[in-house]
Amino acid sequence: MSYSRHFARMRCASLISISFILILTSYTANAGDGTNTLDLVLRDWITQNIKFVADKENRETIFVRQRPIRAYIKSDDVAVNLDAKNAVANFADAFGLEHSFAMSDINMIIATASDISDHGRPKKSILIGLGFPESAANKIAEESDWSSGCGTYDSRNIDGRLSVSIVVGDTSLPPKKLRSCIVTGIIFGFGMRVKGQDILDYSNDYMQFLLLARSIAHCEKTIGSQNSGQSKPKPDDYIECVFDSLRSKLTE
Repeated sequence: MSYSRHFARMRCASLISISFILILTSYTANAGDGTNTLDLVLRDWITQNIKFVADKENRETIFVRQRPIRAYIKSDDVAVNLDAKNAVANFADAFGLEHSFAMSDINMIIATASDISDHGRPKKSILIGLGFPESAANKIAEESDWSSGCGTYDSRNIDGRLSVSIVVGDTSLPPKKLRSCIVTGIIFGFGMRVKGQDILDYSNDYMQFLLLARSIAHCEKTIGSQNSGQSKPKPDDYIECVFDSLRSKLTE
């Protein structure tokens, strides 16, 4: 690697760390509790943005992907397409997953369409147009609320891992919000929650989630190797590991 490229990467990592620290500092100030420290706020942010679900044996499992990404993008919006491709590539790289943009064996659907909801529920015709059988479209429509114009859905496999995700943005949304919706849905599609269901303010405002993704990937490897043949790691084990990893990245 050339010196200039190495320096550029170091500078980029430093800027990301500084930006994230400023975000956490702002969060601390807004909390209005003088007893909060940056560490407490960081741990709280991690807890809010990692999801755990039950596996087939009813054990809580971290809800992230383990298989290569096969993404399908259906949109006529050039800016949405570019944002989506960049976000998928960036998060796949952060999680150490292969990715491709495909037309078959799809496990991540990214789309824009008009009038995506019917009385707040996903419009079944859109889901069927994206390749879902009617039974699956009915299930998604029953379980989802797309009244905001930014529709998301994800499903798990028997091991409790994220298997398929959908994000559909309504073309009636302002362009900036539409692009932010799509990128937010992609972040959801990798298993992170973005403080529950908030939409990002800007479509490129996700550097902190790339850091989180890298820390989760690191902990998947380290905790997995430490617990080989033993009981399944608990959510607190992941939270603590991710906290240690993320904190070290911010102080590098």
